Amino acid sequence: MDKKLLHNLLPVRPPDADKGKHMTEWTKEEDEAFNDVERNSNLGKQILRDLGQPYHFDVYVSPSQRNHVLEEVALEFDKMKAFGTTGESFASFVRGMKK
Repeated sequence: MDKKLLHNLLPVRPPDADKGKHMTEWTKEEDEAFNDVERNSNLGKQILRDLGQPYHFDVYVSPSQRNHVLEEVALEFDKMKAFGTTGESFASFVRGMKK
């Protein structure tokens, strides 16, 4: 490929890229809102920790428990008559997820 053409395809860095500035300067209110979102996203985990229940993603669910939950979901799709064949397709798909 022609070097000149390749150079034209590369993104151009903004002049202040090396100065450590963000492309967008946040207002104080935006910073506080982002901090609130971060705090609230960790609130559930903190409540579980306070109750003495560790929070982690690797909780074991037995195949029978998993299959039971999937069947419950499939039954709910079966009840959605307004969706017609789409609801039936979803129910069938969910049932196919069983182990």
